[in-house]
Amino acid sequence: MNGRNRNKPCHCGSGQKYKKCHILIEQHLESGQVKKLEIHELQKIFNETLYKEICVASDLNTSKQCTAKIINAHTLTKSLSLEKIATNGQVYAFKNKDLFSFFKGNGVITLKKIGIRTASTFKGFCSYHDDYLFSSIEKENFELSEKQVLALFYRSFALEYYKKKSIVDNARKSFEPLLKNFNLYNIDHGSKTLIANLKRAKLDFEDMIRINEEIKRFWNIKNKTNIQTYALKVANGIPFVCTGLFAIYKDIKGNIIQDIYDYDLPNLEYMSLNIFYSKDGAGWLVLNWLKEKNSINELFVEQLKEFSIEEQINILGNLMILYTENAYFSVDYVDNMDVHKKENIEQTFNNTLRGIFDSLTKDSFEIKIEKAEVKF
Repeated sequence: MNGRNRNKPCHCGSGQKYKKCHILIEQHLESGQVKKLEIHELQKIFNETLYKEICVASDLNTSKQCTAKIINAHTLTKSLSLEKIATNGQVYAFKNKDLFSFFKGNGVITLKKIGIRTASTFKGFCSYHDDYLFSSIEKENFELSEKQVLALFYRSFALEYYKKKSIVDNARKSFEPLLKNFNLYNIDHGSKTLIANLKRAKLDFEDMIRINEEIKRFWNIKNKTNIQTYALKVANGIPFVCTGLFAIYKDIKGNIIQDIYDYDLPNLEYMSLNIFYSKDGAGWLVLNWLKEKNSINELFVEQLKEFSIEEQINILGNLMILYTENAYFSVDYVDNMDVHKKENIEQTFNNTLRGIFDSLTKDSFEIKIEKAEVKF
């Protein structure tokens, strides 16, 4: 670009001016004067640019404003769900402590034990809104009431909103420090990856803004019927719990039902999955989605209904691995699992990081159900 165009928005879509964004890449490619970052330097950049403290519910029409304190809010109830599957205060999760662990494992993430005190927490709510929004599912027995369904869906949404906002807000900051300090090949290759990631992050966050506006609309008019539900209630234990909001890529038959990699697709349909325990000890597997965006999600649920309860739980377990990062497993269950089955579950998770989605009917979980109810 010439001098005048240097002040225009960069062609990569970062939102920054060209002179403060992609021109840095081009200048470094021309100069060849680069220094490769050490892993500890990379870790410092990641720590400084990701996941700030916010209250996602700050713009909801509630009786009080946010309190000053942002807390470590649990996306899964510690005293109910996490303690139910824990052994000695620990559960299994797909986690890497830091970039050192990631590189040491050659980019492969395995199931590791973590403490339930910090499991499933994020800095996404102030103390007032955390109590106000979720007391119906924290302090009351879960009965699938409209208020509880809204709280359940909103908690899944809030976590995804928080992650996507953090990513899109800080993706721009990644360009200058990262691209100035890689070797020549990685600048060229890495910049393309960053651009693709930034575009995807912007589109994903725009989806979250749209969902947030819809939630605010029916929250403010006290209309909770805009959320559709399909749920399984089981009497005996489920060895995993999770919460997540996602857009389904492939249906149960393996067909692409919405191309999440298509940047030109106007709006994706999102669904939440919550697997948890209620106060009476029952296990719940709950799918929710917005009524106005339901064609793809309803197709998925209709396919799900064709399977037995045990098969549905296996499918929902695979759905959890493929689409949610906030999943936790019973220590006893994993430790007693066939080693090949455990490796297959880990492979399924790692495949998603490479854009490969294994079959939802893959035999991952064998769970015998004594009594179950289907609710919708």
